[in-house]
Amino acid sequence: IVLPAEKAYTDIRYSQLKPLIQALTTTGSGRYEIIEKTYQHHPERFADYRVLPALIADLDDAYGELAELNEQILRACGAGIVPFLKEGFDPAGKKAMIRLIVDLAGNRENAFYRSMVPLAQPAILKEIIRGLACDPDNRDLLMQIANNEKGKLKETALYALTRIRDPKVDAFLLEKIRKNSRFLHYAGYTNDPEITALVCASVKEQLQSVLEAQALPTLDAE
Repeated sequence: IVLPAEKAYTDIRYSQLKPLIQALTTTGSGRYEIIEKTYQHHPERFADYRVLPALIADLDDAYGELAELNEQILRACGAGIVPFLKEGFDPAGKKAMIRLIVDLAGNRENAFYRSMVPLAQPAILKEIIRGLACDPDNRDLLMQIANNEKGKLKETALYALTRIRDPKVDAFLLEKIRKNSRFLHYAGYTNDPEITALVCASVKEQLQSVLEAQALPTLDAE
């Protein structure tokens, strides 16, 4: 789907677009079929600015399969859709919207991700952290998030840090591993020799436990 450089209406008559717009803005049965058939046979209609805002707004459609189809169509628009997604972006709104921005724009929208960190709700922040992982300059911010957050957000920040090969990240992870060995789970991509030795020792210990368990007599053997 080729998007215009600016918000633009195509020369498609409104009567041709009306069923599609209604399918995106109303509820009820039959909407999926209308949107799917339009995507298959007339994908260019989604580039019209009379349709595009409705498609973006329907990303969180209550009908899961339709929400997935809408996301698929927006992905087909490529990175050109990102400015439209950012327009009026709600940091407490749709997770699918920020997921699309991250997947399509990568580190090109790093300034946007950073600006959203203090504003975003947890589900949105989780996706923003994925975006922060695209730029090594976000190392210190990711370490701050990993230190301050808990649960899934902490876990996501730690995974994001594994994408940044950096001695300071290695030192950060090593400090956490020394306090709690469960942090070894996030250290699989490091080149630090001490962490690598700890990972190997942990794997060896787990393998030994498996081998010992296999050696135990079973009821059949008794």
